[in-house]
Amino acid sequence: MASIVKRNNRYCVVYTYKHTNGTLKQKWETFSDLADAKNRKKEVEYKESVGTFVAPQCRTLKDLLTEYVALYGKKLNGHSQPINQTLH
Repeated sequence: MASIVKRNNRYCVVYTYKHTNGTLKQKWETFSDLADAKNRKKEVEYKESVGTFVAPQCRTLKDLLTEYVALYGKKLNGHSQPINQTLH
């Protein structure tokens, strides 16, 4: 089960998952919009209920960036130019 925690002006989706080594870990995913946090919470809970949930685990910078783009999507940088979502 996931929960939403408000921290300053952001919303964190917090959930527990079983790591590949068998230990329980807590994962925090931060969103600037409450609607995005609610959507992620629903997604995590649904995937847990049907047994298809796999917690993101980053081993390299490329993994981290891929997870970031998947969670937060396409954003604009300070000059209103789209951020390239393709990682090479």
